[in-house]
This record gives sequence, C-alpha cells and structure tokens, in this order.
Amino acid sequence: MREALAEHGHGIARREEDADAMSSSRRVARLRFELGRTIHERFVGRECEILTTEPGKDDTMLARTREYQPVVLREDLPIGEFLRARIDTARPADLMGQTLPSRGP
Repeated sequence: MREALAEHGHGIARREEDADAMSSSRRVARLRFELGRTIHERFVGRECEILTTEPGKDDTMLARTREYQPVVLREDLPIGEFLRARIDTARPADLMGQTLPSRGP
C-alpha cells in the first residue's frame, strides 16, 4: 500500500517512514545514553590518572583518563598536565571529578 501511495504522489507513505525513522533514532539515542551512564558508573569513587586536554564550558577543564573517558573538572588547570583525580559523578556523556593532591616522592 505504501508503494502505491508513493507512486501516486501522496506523501502519506513518506511521512510514515519518516515517523518510523525518528522513532528508531530516539530509541537508539536513549540506549546510547543508558549505555554511556552504565559504562561511566564503574568509574565513580575511583582515583585515576588524568591528562588535562582543553578548557570546557562555564570555567571547567576537560581531561581524559587512561581509558580515554572524558572527565569534567570544575577547576582552573593548565592544559597538558598529568594529575590524579577522584571521579565523583557519572553522566551519560562524561564523568565529573576533582583533582587530588599530588603524591610526594
């Protein structure tokens, strides 16, 4: 039926296909965020080495763990520094953490 409608210039079949695609896209996005949060939750409470990589939004600094997970820090830090951090929060797209005092020799 969709093919017949499409052949006759009716947009009904196209709109149904677009709605199906949007619904699928929303499901995929929801799964991606759920999976991201699940993966990131295993880092909460962990202390890890991070590398500061770039300034973030609203006076934050972005860093990466050794596993290349993104960490948002609410601190003013220089880029390119290896630091220790504790991960406090897991979000779907990143982690939130704070730096720890450096270990002495």
